[in-house]
Amino acid sequence: MKKSTESKEKLIAQNGMELGLKPDKYEQILLLALEQTKQDLHLLEDSIQKNDFEAVSSLSHKIKGMFANLRVQKMANSAQIIDSLARECAALAKINEAFAVLNSEYEKLINTFIGS
Repeated sequence: MKKSTESKEKLIAQNGMELGLKPDKYEQILLLALEQTKQDLHLLEDSIQKNDFEAVSSLSHKIKGMFANLRVQKMANSAQIIDSLARECAALAKINEAFAVLNSEYEKLINTFIGS
């Protein structure tokens, strides 16, 4: 638990500083992003199941941009992979695998910022 708190505080301080934000403001923005992403992940999963590559690309691109701007690279990179796969109309199995990684990264963030 202590390590999670330390990594949370480090991430807030470092990323907030890079963006010129006070730690409490950065955390507030990140929490809003996590709330929005919960909805987006449900829509993304639904779009994947419907083989709607355009919606998958659009939603994953949105998630990528949000987390790249917040300097949360694992989320941004995971979303970028889905975006690329959707643009290539890749096999559904590959997209589902990439979605599982994105969802796992999201859960880690939720556990770090909300679960503690």
